[in-house]
Amino acid sequence: MLNYNGFQTEQANKFAKVISLMLEGAVTRSLTYKNCQPLQDVSDCIPLLLKK
Repeated sequence: MLNYNGFQTEQANKFAKVISLMLEGAVTRSLTYKNCQPLQDVSDCIPLLLKK
């Protein structure tokens, strides 16, 4: 989907990996601390990463 929004395929793949890692970390922290704030923080950051 990212490559349809003006990102080159290589750049889109890098963003996909970064977002996936951010989400994995946020899920781990949320489960560990029983707090959903890490997930909210990631959801707030994703649009900032994808701005052109």
